[in-house]
Amino acid sequence: MTDIELLPDGAGRASLRAVLAAAGAADGVVARGPGYDPQLWAELDRQGWLAAAAPGAQVGELAVLASELGWARVPAPLHNRVEACWMGAPATAACCVAARVVMTHELVVDGIAPYVAHADSAPVVVVLAERPDASDGPSLVVVPMDAPGVTVRTRPSLAGDRQAEVRLDHVAVSPGAVIAVGDDARDRVDRARRMSTLSRCAEAVGASAALVDRTAAHAVSRHQFGGPIGRLQAVQHRCADMVMDHLAALGAVEDAVGALEAGGDARVELAAAASLVSSSCLRVADSAHRVWGGTGYLADAGVHRWTRLLRGTAAQLGGTHAQRVALVSGLVARGAWSTHVG
Repeated sequence: MTDIELLPDGAGRASLRAVLAAAGAADGVVARGPGYDPQLWAELDRQGWLAAAAPGAQVGELAVLASELGWARVPAPLHNRVEACWMGAPATAACCVAARVVMTHELVVDGIAPYVAHADSAPVVVVLAERPDASDGPSLVVVPMDAPGVTVRTRPSLAGDRQAEVRLDHVAVSPGAVIAVGDDARDRVDRARRMSTLSRCAEAVGASAALVDRTAAHAVSRHQFGGPIGRLQAVQHRCADMVMDHLAALGAVEDAVGALEAGGDARVELAAAASLVSSSCLRVADSAHRVWGGTGYLADAGVHRWTRLLRGTAAQLGGTHAQRVALVSGLVARGAWSTHVG
């Protein structure tokens, strides 16, 4: 609706948007069955889009895929797939490497992971298990979901996506289930988390762009006080703020993509992107609801779907404060931060 480029032209963005639109996803897909549309997910895989989640693909392709899923508000296990592929686990695995899990010498796993996306529909789950003696460091373990001792309970989520609690009670695993140990396991998890941070940020930027576009259209079509509300200066100011906040987050995500494609670890750029997604994009959502007024809180308007996604993403990224601390720490480590001392 706006003349401003809300999302950059990426390889295949138009064709991907057409696929999502043809599947009826442009107005948001209601989570059903496993919490996403398996047929649409399979079609994206058939067309090669999901290859962007794996090592070897262009990082920009992952950003395009994630942002379009955010634009169309399509629930999908993308972040699981990114983390699983970058850890060397099965692509269909659910991931709960942030949980407190312990593995004894007898290859028995115990622990509870409170929020694991799409765990109830995944055949396996990947956990980072600490050993009691800590001699070899942690182990990255693939646990079958149908193994004795595994319990999965779905939980409500602010974002409206499918989350579950995974409980592991004395679950025996085979030696072949251990895919990495020690520093190798830590490195795999670190890389996977950085890439999933990028995919989450890109998805949020896509949702932010959709809110800007829909709100601008609403300001033109909604008539009140004798004309479209978009002619009112207060509404124009609010829409302008939305665009500026969105472009700030978009620019940070593009910087992170560039840093990763250049071969850097992009910790600083990813922290900046996550920080802006957790602040600027939430302001976009807040402004959208103010422009839409009371109708913005009605389910029929649909605005809440993107707002829930953005708020859920901010929580999953750890919040603005944590990301700003990580950003400053990264800048200090690079020697790129001035403390104005000396």
